[in-house]
Amino acid sequence: MKAKYFLIILLLLSLFVPFTANITSAQPPSSPIILWMDGDYYRYIPASDSLEQITTWGYNRRPIISPDNTRIAYSSTATVAVEAIERVGGIGGGDLPSNIWVLDIDSGDGFRTADQPPDASMFTEGQSDKFTLRSEPAWSPDGSRLAWTEQLNDGSNRLAIYTFNTAATAYTNIPQAPYGVPVAIPIKWGDSGIVAQIVSTESQGLQNDYYVYNSDGSFRLVLQAPSIPDAVFYGDFELVDFGASEFLGLWRSDGGWTLLDPNGIQPVQSYQGPIEVYNPLAPNSVVGRVALGGGSYSGVIVTPSQSFQLGENSANYNSFSIAPGGNAIAYIDVPTNTPYYWQNGTLYVIPKAGSSVSSLVWGYTELRVPGSGNIVSNITEPTVCDGFMVSRLSAGYPATVIPGEANNVRANPGLKETLVGSIPGGAQFDVIGGPTCADGSAWWRVAYEGITGWTAEGSGLEYWLRPGIQESVAPDLPGAVLEITEAGSPVTAYAGVSRASEELDELLWGDRVLWTGNRVNNETLPWLEVRLGGGATAYVVETTGAFTVRNPGYQTPGLVVGGTIRITPAGDRMNLRTDTSTGAGLIRALLEGNTMTVIGGPVYGEYYVWWQLRLPSGETGWAVDVPGWWQIQ
Repeated sequence: MKAKYFLIILLLLSLFVPFTANITSAQPPSSPIILWMDGDYYRYIPASDSLEQITTWGYNRRPIISPDNTRIAYSSTATVAVEAIERVGGIGGGDLPSNIWVLDIDSGDGFRTADQPPDASMFTEGQSDKFTLRSEPAWSPDGSRLAWTEQLNDGSNRLAIYTFNTAATAYTNIPQAPYGVPVAIPIKWGDSGIVAQIVSTESQGLQNDYYVYNSDGSFRLVLQAPSIPDAVFYGDFELVDFGASEFLGLWRSDGGWTLLDPNGIQPVQSYQGPIEVYNPLAPNSVVGRVALGGGSYSGVIVTPSQSFQLGENSANYNSFSIAPGGNAIAYIDVPTNTPYYWQNGTLYVIPKAGSSVSSLVWGYTELRVPGSGNIVSNITEPTVCDGFMVSRLSAGYPATVIPGEANNVRANPGLKETLVGSIPGGAQFDVIGGPTCADGSAWWRVAYEGITGWTAEGSGLEYWLRPGIQESVAPDLPGAVLEITEAGSPVTAYAGVSRASEELDELLWGDRVLWTGNRVNNETLPWLEVRLGGGATAYVVETTGAFTVRNPGYQTPGLVVGGTIRITPAGDRMNLRTDTSTGAGLIRALLEGNTMTVIGGPVYGEYYVWWQLRLPSGETGWAVDVPGWWQIQ
């Protein structure tokens, strides 16, 4: 989805309101707080009120603490960059070449996990530039690995994953959209995997894409930021716990969050309310709660029995850090860059050695939606419009006009709105927003060859549009889920890029694979590298009309366990299976008009959403949720 994107700059200058609560003092914690000041790190121990400088380079970046609270990892500007700036006086913008370090908090000993090339050069007369840009590092949830991204001189990007017990680094190529100055792609790592944010320019503004990788670096899928009003923009992205699930949280300038499921299964949620910083090892202890508004934020220290309001704009969610034991919390007062820690109702000022404190870490923390949260809308679930069938399209995915007459595109939803163009029958277009109900149809905001506007999905019992790509073979969208079309069935999946290779599977109409984005030409044929439902890598011949793009997280709107569904003409002879796999045993083919009760699900498997169904006869099994194949009764 197209969305304006700006970096959040937390420079809202309001006065800190002094915190004066004094209840009972306790023995100060002995675990050290790491302060980042003037490009170096200082270790402060509350129990002894001692402050010690532990690095002297002056060009280190924000520290990231390990899940076991013993180490920090960080990106540090490389010597080649420091020397270059000293020679030329500065650069035009973007990231500087950097290395990745890991430092033991107690001993202060550190080592590099990533360095510059041996022949690195930057702004050196008579030499070509050769250096590597790197993002902030991210720890694996178990602390055994460290990830970051790299941008090389040729503009290529890759994800690096370093394993501590082998001291080895594995790489996965990742895309980079041409936007702005050279920067390393930011990433986050949580229980659901590694998420990389890629921002690209589009005709409607800037587009935020989130590439999700498994913990081994293998690619999973792409998530797109949904459209939001022009007056609102996306900022930071974080991994946020909501209930029993981990979501990708996109902070919005209106103070809310858009929550995306990293597995592409659950509907996108829009959340308006406070966010909590908590210690996952002591989740019911002290937390830092932040309410984000359109132009301000307010921090609160919360315990199971009390809460203490801090000054307006004094502490944001990235200002808090909780002690490893969960019994104390530290934060930076944003307007003054002054560090504090709180314990048992008393607020203490941490002494500063430098001019200001840019960041601090005390213990490993995560973010969560407090309690049940306040989900105010489901912003991607298709709408059922009066007089029309269930919508089959999804914003963020391509679609096609069914061959025949052209579909009109209008300035706004409605048959009497201004005509701005048309999309020919059989043509592919991008769905960038919607749907909106008008004149007995679902209207979608679309983009086609420079035309942007709204087009109707159909009328009455007739669809004019269909999801996916009709004419193209595979889109230039790595991570797209491709479904075999009726015309393309069967498609043979080979172990290599040759028809002499082992045949791994015969893909039939409706089967799905994940396209990795790699194309290979061999035997005068174009091949696509794909991943089969079970995860195996395979190769298929790229054939016109053999594939269509599907949304793997689609769910029939309003479908819940306990509901009743009926098979539509489009779903006639769909399969009911013993398990959530296209290779599971076939129970029976479901026929048009069959009704059944939903008794389980949803479950994601082999690029489908599956539901467990029970027939009137008592038979039970699993079936895939495909747009238009069934309707709720």
